[in-house]
Amino acid sequence: MAYYEDDFLGNTWKEAEWEKGLSGYWGVVLFKRMFRIPVYRQMLIEKVEELHKIITPERITELIEEYRSISDPFLHRMPDNLHLSVTYEQLELIYQNLPNDTEEAYQNFLDSIEKPMPFYLNDVEDMGDSLLLSWGDAYDFKGELIYYNVEVATDWSFAPSQIVFFEYPRKLTLQTEIPLLPEGTYYWRVRVTNESGESQMAFDQVYSDTGIHTGMRRFVVNKDGEVINP
Repeated sequence: MAYYEDDFLGNTWKEAEWEKGLSGYWGVVLFKRMFRIPVYRQMLIEKVEELHKIITPERITELIEEYRSISDPFLHRMPDNLHLSVTYEQLELIYQNLPNDTEEAYQNFLDSIEKPMPFYLNDVEDMGDSLLLSWGDAYDFKGELIYYNVEVATDWSFAPSQIVFFEYPRKLTLQTEIPLLPEGTYYWRVRVTNESGESQMAFDQVYSDTGIHTGMRRFVVNKDGEVINP
């Protein structure tokens, strides 16, 4: 519940796309089994709608004012004012906009129902003169066909100049073979899209000095041509 604050302060940490809405629970086997069943999915939607009528921006604004009567005196004196990470002016803007975060979270939930569910990328396999990339199957609540697009790059940014392989057809299979690559570190990702044009990324993420990069994996081809999956 910090959408406005993260954008306003330029915080580098962002939720992965799959963490927003129902897809955030898809990695749990129990939830995955339950929400494949329409009646359970409908029960969840009804509960979210019920809470949406209770946890309103107006109610959150009231609670912020109530809590501020206790917290504000401490924020303006030692030692709290030394450790405040924002200015008082910035804090006022955060207080004003925080109530709207519930509306964004609500819309994220509704949007997640329309998207395919996330999946995992498998280890890259050395096939001798080629590399095999494979992944788990996504799931679509509406039963639409799901298509997979594949990209391999030398950098996690996937800038056009860094992409060494791509496959953008309406691909239905869960694997693809690419030529054996030269020695180096590579990043790969798969984007899934349903017939309605709604898309989703993989669960996987890569950690680097610049942060967490979602929806991708990394592999290394050493000087002997061996493939390593960190």
